[in-house]
Amino acid sequence: MITGEMRQVIKQQIGMGNVLSISGGKVVAIPNGIELPVSNGYSVRVEYDEGWDDYTVTRVFKRGDKEFIHGSVEHVYCGELAEMAYRAGMFRADRSKLTSEERDHAVMDIEEWIVLTNLLVALTSILAAAASEHDAIKTMGKTMISAMHLSAGRAPTKNEGDNKEGKGNAV
Repeated sequence: MITGEMRQVIKQQIGMGNVLSISGGKVVAIPNGIELPVSNGYSVRVEYDEGWDDYTVTRVFKRGDKEFIHGSVEHVYCGELAEMAYRAGMFRADRSKLTSEERDHAVMDIEEWIVLTNLLVALTSILAAAASEHDAIKTMGKTMISAMHLSAGRAPTKNEGDNKEGKGNAV
């Protein structure tokens, strides 16, 4: 049995952002860890194993008095706990193995989630590169305007190089 202080440490290792995205901030104490209720009967159970000094992260589906394990990872160390708990909170089990009632609640399976995540990471990288490139081009344009004015023997005015919308002119 673990103490309330140990449960606080588990929450800190998962991270408040992850706890909020998994369960909306709701944390239920269980004898050897915590449980984060996800939705529609699903929850993420994080159990501390004092013998191994690691965790077991389990995705649990509850219907009535029955509990169904929909995935479990043992020997999770504190550095991996946040990612494993988050993944358990976001993943749905393989729909082909679910009952019709469970299937109605399943949004996406692991493979679909991984593909979607990879697409979002790629899109974020592209957008970050484009924004960075835009800022670099804008800065370079303003620098070139300043250099042209300096070579012509006059200093640029404060807002020179900006059009009415505040965006740099093409050089």
